[in-house]
Amino acid sequence: MVARRYPKPYKEGPRRQVTIPWKRRVLAQLEKNAQNGHAPANREQLNKLIEAKKGSVNKLLDLDREPPQLTSTYADEITALLKVAPPLVETDEDNDLELARDVQILRSLEPGFRRSLMETAAAGPKKR
Repeated sequence: MVARRYPKPYKEGPRRQVTIPWKRRVLAQLEKNAQNGHAPANREQLNKLIEAKKGSVNKLLDLDREPPQLTSTYADEITALLKVAPPLVETDEDNDLELARDVQILRSLEPGFRRSLMETAAAGPKKR
């Protein structure tokens, strides 16, 4: 008889793609918080604040991990908590925070409105 398989206690919700530059931004913000005496100041405090399973944040933010973890259900919470630019997949640069913010806003829009906005932007400025 095959043993019954129980569901794993992972967080429910959409998995977001994360990038190495986003991980670097998170680690830099944690270091900055540690220097300024703000919480979360390290990975363990971040893990507790987002109520992640033990070791989840360490695994996510490990830059030397092969292969790297490139998705997470905690990405949105970490981004909001630390106030860092969200992870981008298409064009992610360490210091392109304005583009990251703009893409995050676009992603949060209702699909019909986003499509309309993108069509307007693609048409370019009207000539007079």
